[in-house]
Amino acid sequence: MIHTACGSPSYASPEILEGKSYDGLKADIWSMGIVLFAMVCGHLPFDDKEEQRLFSKIVYSHFQIPSYLSTPLTDILKKMLIKNPD
Repeated sequence: MIHTACGSPSYASPEILEGKSYDGLKADIWSMGIVLFAMVCGHLPFDDKEEQRLFSKIVYSHFQIPSYLSTPLTDILKKMLIKNPD
């Protein structure tokens, strides 16, 4: 388990932002979910000019998946961007 927060806040998993110990592999899956979402949608799933609101959106996993995405893509994004990595 890792205890040090690292990376860009927009790509950080909820457990990192909450200051919890985290599994690096699972946190990387979250970050790759952010990258995949940005690649197919053209914007980040969690965004806010106010850092605390951004963190809150990430921690509570509040994001919208556009309706134009395919069902398989929507499914994988939901599985990658889930608050509980277990």
